[in-house]
Amino acid sequence: MLGLAALGLGLGSGWRFGWSPLPEPVPGTGPTAAKLYAPAEVSGSNFWHVLLAHKREAARLPQAAAAGTAPRGGNRGGRFSRGNNFVEPPDLDARFDAVLHEALATPDWRPLATLNTWDRLELRRVVWFGVLPGAERAAGAGDAFTALRRLAEAWQLLAALWNTAELTDFLDERGLGEVHDRLVRPFGALALHGPGLEAGQLRQVRDALEIVRRRADGPDVLYARQLRHARPLMDEVRRPPWAKVSRAAHVAGMLIHRDLVSMVAEVGERLNGSRLRHPPNYHGALHLLRPLGELAAWMQARLARQADFDRLEAASLSRTLEALRRRTLPTEWPPPPWLAGPGDGRTFWQRWLDRPAVWRLPRVLPPPQPVLRLWQEWQWALDACRVMVALRAYREHHGRWPDRLDELVPGWLDAVPPDPFRPDTPLGYTCRGEDWQLEVAAPAQDDPLPGREAHPIPRRLRPGDLSLPQTAGPARN
Repeated sequence: MLGLAALGLGLGSGWRFGWSPLPEPVPGTGPTAAKLYAPAEVSGSNFWHVLLAHKREAARLPQAAAAGTAPRGGNRGGRFSRGNNFVEPPDLDARFDAVLHEALATPDWRPLATLNTWDRLELRRVVWFGVLPGAERAAGAGDAFTALRRLAEAWQLLAALWNTAELTDFLDERGLGEVHDRLVRPFGALALHGPGLEAGQLRQVRDALEIVRRRADGPDVLYARQLRHARPLMDEVRRPPWAKVSRAAHVAGMLIHRDLVSMVAEVGERLNGSRLRHPPNYHGALHLLRPLGELAAWMQARLARQADFDRLEAASLSRTLEALRRRTLPTEWPPPPWLAGPGDGRTFWQRWLDRPAVWRLPRVLPPPQPVLRLWQEWQWALDACRVMVALRAYREHHGRWPDRLDELVPGWLDAVPPDPFRPDTPLGYTCRGEDWQLEVAAPAQDDPLPGREAHPIPRRLRPGDLSLPQTAGPARN
């Protein structure tokens, strides 16, 4: 009895206090709640507030209100909200066009905490079925400035979606490759080969892309928003429900009963001399491991101190966010050495006795590598469009392509964009006469996201890769 009491005391002490020090949080890092979400009572200075207020107003009106009648049971919603019956319109109506520009002019693009999937889906429909077809029609009519302005608006709308950390849910199997095919390619073709544009028009397009660059959130903010979806799992590590223990015990009892019946039948077959039809499969002892493991996890979490959970969570998140901000994440996950966790080389007894519930917490954090990779792809596509506008403006003024991107500063770029895949180096650019190339130092092969194929944005862009459609008017260099 004394031995069992000493064992219980040792387990309880190790599960509550442990002996290895917890890592310290990085001071002064991490996006604040005010940066992540707009308050619920936000005024008309917020993008989503303006757009959704129009949606709510349009939902009260029949779709056929312009004709003075509405069909019985007809679809309501107007231009912005048409549900599953959304049809590509011939053009954006003037009323929605005004609302769209009012929303794009708002200084606050933070998403609302109550933003739901349908709100984001409808904004995506506006981009793909409203703004981009309008740009195609303008390009077909030879109006390059209107087409580029529409494409810049599409960039701004996608940036508002991007800030919700849910953009990839509304792309097809190509991921951000869809943005390249439907936005970057036509934008580059018009910017480089389209009809001549005045300097003021090019500056308007450049300024619209600068707004996207300033307002699109960084990878640390996007990752912080993803943690909202991981919060239930993190809370379960802190306070696992007793229902999991009882459910595991109930399942183990059912499996043990099934195996006992099977074992009795097999013994009867052997006694009767009949041929054994299947090998024995009794694993009753193994079935007990899961409920015992759930019971141990529940006891470990109950004995652990909430202050230790808070400290390790703060340390893990602050270090991850700092690495995302600096873009110094390792290429693999689980946590690297600087983010302490169960995989840091500790012995079995240390993992079992040294606050196991607390050290289990970093393991349930969502991996940050996909967030960083998507941000790098996004930034490369946006920077390519910004640089192509600046290259066109330089050629219009000097009659040649620049030898270096430094020549675009400060007239058309405030600075040469850094390589998003290698932050210490500028964007790659080489020019040989009438041919030039933009490139980034990205890995040769990216791993696809779960459930998606690998369709990364091309790592090199040349003017010859971006050609105007046949209906877009005469090409001009």
